[in-house]
Parts: sequence; C-alpha cells; structure tokens
Amino acid sequence: MEESIVKNNIQILQKSNTLIRQMGTLTIKAKTRNEVANEYDINVRTLYRWLNNAHIILPRGLIKPCHLQIIYNEFGIPQNLEIE
Repeated sequence: MEESIVKNNIQILQKSNTLIRQMGTLTIKAKTRNEVANEYDINVRTLYRWLNNAHIILPRGLIKPCHLQIIYNEFGIPQNLEIE
C-alpha cells in the first residue's frame, strides 16, 4: 500500500515537471478550493472527490502554486484558468 502511494507521488511529481515545462513562465497565484472548482466548472464537493480519488492531499488554507501545478497536471489545465 505505502509502496503504491510512493510510486503514485513520484509519477505526480514527474507529471508536474512536464506541466511546468509546458506552462513556461506563467505566473499562478494561490487559490481557494472554490476558485479551482470554478475553473473546472464543478462543485467544490466534486473537487474534493477528484482529489481524494487521485490521492492528492493538500494542506489547509489556500492552495499554493506548487500544489496547483499537481492538480492541473492530474486533471488537465482548465479552460477557465485564472492567471495572475
């Protein structure tokens, strides 16, 4: 179980690095969960389900840019992406 979570986290980090290269020099600000859900045109509860199913654990409070990159990498860059 722990081994699969570690492998999953490594894959997420590798995907995140790919996303960083794709996004280039875009500046992303910290966002609330509600803002991220709105970018995907989903409810906040749905966002929580997506994160839970993808084994993405976020700290409390605003979602920092480094975590946003992981989310965007896992679920794709939303069409309604709000950039600073």
